[in-house]
Amino acid sequence: MAEFVKKIGYVSLTGGYGSFWRGNKMEEGVYYGRLLHFTPLITFRNWKYRNYISFRYTKGLNQLDGYYVNINRENGLRGFISEGVVGTKKFVINMESNFYPPLNLLGFKMAFVLFADFAWIGQNRNFLTRSNYYSGFGLGLRFRNEHLVFSMVQIMVGYYPDAIKLNKTPLQFYERSRFFYNFLDFNYSRPGQEPYI
Repeated sequence: MAEFVKKIGYVSLTGGYGSFWRGNKMEEGVYYGRLLHFTPLITFRNWKYRNYISFRYTKGLNQLDGYYVNINRENGLRGFISEGVVGTKKFVINMESNFYPPLNLLGFKMAFVLFADFAWIGQNRNFLTRSNYYSGFGLGLRFRNEHLVFSMVQIMVGYYPDAIKLNKTPLQFYERSRFFYNFLDFNYSRPGQEPYI
C-alpha cells in the first residue's frame, strides 16, 4: 500500500510471507514488513531539503542451518560490513536527510547527505537488547548528472560505534552509485520465493 499526502509526504507499507512445505512441516519460511516515509521537498531560502525514515522487520521461520539475515550495507547499516553479525531476525531503522544547495556546476547537481541507522539482529525471542544492537552515523556528498551513463555518485563517511567490539575500525569511507531507498513499482509478477535478507 502507498499514498502521497500533500503536507505529510509519501508513505508506503510493504509486507510478505512465504514458505516451503514438506509433508506437514513448514521450512525456509520468512515474513517481513517495511514502513517507508519521505517528506515533500521543503524550501528554506534558496536551499531545499527532504527527510526519509524507514522501519524494516524480517524473521526467518525454520530456516536451514547456515541461512541467516545480516545488516550489511543495504540490508541494514549502510557502509557497514561484518560476516559475523548474523541472525534469524532483525529490526532496522534508517533515517536520512538530504540538503540541496542552489548550485549547478557543469551540469552536476549536488546534495549533502546525513544519515543515522539503527539495527537489532539476533536469534532469540528477546532480541531487542543492547547486545544485539548496532548503529551507524554518517554524512556525504552526492553528485548527479542525468546526461552521464553513471548518473549519480555519492562519497560517504560513516562512523560505527559498535565496530570496536568486532575488532573493526569504526570510521569507514565508501562510495555509492545509487540511492539507499528503493521504491517498488505497483505491478503484478509471477509467484516466487520471498527474499530472506
